[in-house]
Amino acid sequence: MILEQSDLESILSKALETKNKYFPDFEVDIDHATLFTYDNQQYLESKLSAEKLGTVENEDERGTMYKLNKEIINGECVLAFFKVAKPNVHSHYNHKYIVYLKVENFDDFSKEFNSISDNNVIKEVLPNKLELLETNSEVVLSIVPITEPAVEDIEAALKKTDQEKDTERLQSQLQEEQMKRIQVMADFQNYQRRVEQEKATWGAVSNMGLIREMLEVYDDLHLALNDENLSLDHAKVSLKSAQDKLVLAVTATGVEVIDVKVGDDFNKEKMEAVSTVAAGEEQKGKVIAVISSAYKYKDKEFILKPAKVVVGK
Repeated sequence: MILEQSDLESILSKALETKNKYFPDFEVDIDHATLFTYDNQQYLESKLSAEKLGTVENEDERGTMYKLNKEIINGECVLAFFKVAKPNVHSHYNHKYIVYLKVENFDDFSKEFNSISDNNVIKEVLPNKLELLETNSEVVLSIVPITEPAVEDIEAALKKTDQEKDTERLQSQLQEEQMKRIQVMADFQNYQRRVEQEKATWGAVSNMGLIREMLEVYDDLHLALNDENLSLDHAKVSLKSAQDKLVLAVTATGVEVIDVKVGDDFNKEKMEAVSTVAAGEEQKGKVIAVISSAYKYKDKEFILKPAKVVVGK
C-alpha cells in the first residue's frame, strides 16, 4: 500500500470525527496511528512508502515506528508518529488503521464508553484499553490512560517460538533485500533508457549547443518585448523582427515547441519549477505561470529545453 501525507491527514480527521461523535466532552492526546498489514509483501511495500514521510524511530516484533517529517495538526491534536504493523501481530481484520488516543480521566471515559448503545458500533474492553469501531469505518479507535503505553495486540507474537520468530525475521529480511534489488534494477534500466534516448538525439543533431543558445536568445527577446519600460516604437519593431527571424531559424532545424499553459499539471519531464507560490486546493501541483516555453527535436521524446514555470503548492 502506498502511503501519502494526505492519507495520514484523512486518518486523523476520521478518528477525531468518531471521538467527537461519541465523546465530545473529553480531551485527548494523539499517541500514534498504525497501518495494519496482512502479509510480508504488503508490510515491505508500506515501509518503502513510509520512509518518504518520516524517519525510523524503532523497529521490533510488532512493526516499524516512524517520526513524521511534518507533523499533522487537527485542532488541538497533533499526530507526530506513525507505525506500519507487521502482519499477524494484531487481532483486527478487514480494517486498515488504528489511532491511539490517551486520556487523563480514564475511569470517567470508560463509563461513557460502556454507556454507548449503538448497533453500528463495535466495542471491546481490554485491560487498560478500550477499542471502538463503527461498522462502516476503516479506522479503529484505541483509548488508553495517559500513563499507559499504547501498543498493538501482540498475543499472537508472544505465542510464537524463538525458531518461528527467527524464521519470520529471516524471511522478512530476504524479501526486503529482494524488493530493494528490484527497485535498483528498475532505476538502472530507466537510466539506461534515458542515456540511449540522449545518445540518439545528440547523434541526430550535431549543432545542439548552437540550438540551445538560439533558444536562450529567443527567450530574452520575448521578455524584452513584454517589458513595459521598452516604449520606443522602433525598438519594438527591431526586436519583433529579430524574434521572427529566430523563430524561422529554429523551426528550420526541426525544433518544435511543446505546449505548456497555465492550469496544466506540473510534469518534471518537460517542466522546471523556478518557484512555487501558495495556491488553493484546485491549483496545487499545477502551473500558475509560464516563464518560458519547452522545446523538443522533431518527433523525439528527449526534451531540448524544459519550460520554466511557477507551480502552486
